[in-house]
Amino acid sequence: MVIGDHNLRLKDPMEKVYSVERIFRFPEKSALLLEFDIALIYLSEDIVYNRYVKPVCLARYDFPAGERCVVTGWGRTQHIDPEGRPTYADL
Repeated sequence: MVIGDHNLRLKDPMEKVYSVERIFRFPEKSALLLEFDIALIYLSEDIVYNRYVKPVCLARYDFPAGERCVVTGWGRTQHIDPEGRPTYADL
């Protein structure tokens, strides 16, 4: 697992490789439908946080239905941009 990588094509000075000890996959993941595509990854050592590497902030409350939100991350959405630009997904 690479932490602190900003550009996948270049070696970033703050990136570090961590060994994965165990992966906990959601039991009902469907590769065909791309549903429940989530997992917890247990690393063999603690991540060292710094100015560039920080834990993700999770919502502290439930968002009301219809509220506009922004999500980020790696992966595929139903709207694939051929140039790899960020896309929006309706949640």
